[in-house]
Parts: sequence; structure tokens; C-alpha cells
Amino acid sequence: MQLDLQGSAVAGRAAVRRHVEQRALFEFARYGERVATVRMRVVERPPSSAHRYHCGVAVTLVQDDGAPTHVLSRSEGDDAFRLIEAVLARASSLAGGEIERAAAAQAAREQWMAAAEGGPRKAS
Repeated sequence: MQLDLQGSAVAGRAAVRRHVEQRALFEFARYGERVATVRMRVVERPPSSAHRYHCGVAVTLVQDDGAPTHVLSRSEGDDAFRLIEAVLARASSLAGGEIERAAAAQAAREQWMAAAEGGPRKAS
């Protein structure tokens, strides 16, 4: 899994970078090789904004056939660390759903192929 962290000065802070690395590993390690890239952007907004930070993440998943699938999550808040945790948790949940959906589709294709190739035939 590659991790790409971008954003304003807050994203460059060592504590924030370390937190993103730890939370991303915690959230996406269960999916193993299926997670190719996690791109996160953390931006500190102007004081006039309703929330101090904006955080977005794009996760690239690799399906069994090699095709990439993207999962996106974003949010705003006043605590950068909690915001990062929430966005990564949501992206992880969405990634798990995409992986399960792809596995179910593959199983259905295999079942149909088995039935079409050698299933019992009825006389008409």
C-alpha cells in the first residue's frame, strides 16, 4: 500500500503524518494487496470558515481482474486527528463493501459459467 499525504502546512507536521500512517495501516491492513494507494489531503482552512480543517481521501483498490476501483471519502471538522480517523474509517468501510461486492459478482459469474457449460439440460 502506497500512502500519499498532501495539503497545507498541517499535513507536513510530523505528528499528523505519523497519525495518518498509523491509522491508514490500521484501517486498510486487513485488505492486504487489494489496496494499492491511499491518497489523503488535509487542508487548514481560513479562520472565516465554519470548520478549521478539510480532509479527503481517495483509495485505489485492485480487483481480481486487475481493474482499479476508487473509493472516496471526505469531511470537515475542527480537530485534525479525529477528522483523519473518521475519514479513513469511512473509506475503509466503503473499501470493504467494494471488495465484498466484487467477490459476490465473481462468484455469481462462476456459478453461471458452470451452469452454462455443464449443467443438466431439460428436453423441450
